[in-house]
Amino acid sequence: MAIRLSVGSVNKILNKEVVEKPVLQILSYKQISGGGNERFRLLLSDGEACIQFAMLATQLNTLIHKGELERNTVICLDKYLCNEVQPG
Repeated sequence: MAIRLSVGSVNKILNKEVVEKPVLQILSYKQISGGGNERFRLLLSDGEACIQFAMLATQLNTLIHKGELERNTVICLDKYLCNEVQPG
């Protein structure tokens, strides 16, 4: 069964457009420090563009620890939130 990524969804999300349940691929992830809580930053791809500042919700960290979210895993986002970070 071929899995189709939601091509173009990364740019739509970054432009504040609503994308229903985008299908993306985790290219890599990295544990980041700071704030006292364990956090993971994800590199996600829609097959055309990448977003490198996606943060995994802390309540989903167990998916990484159990090996259920690995590099090259294809995921469907049921919920996401896009925050704009102020410079400085």
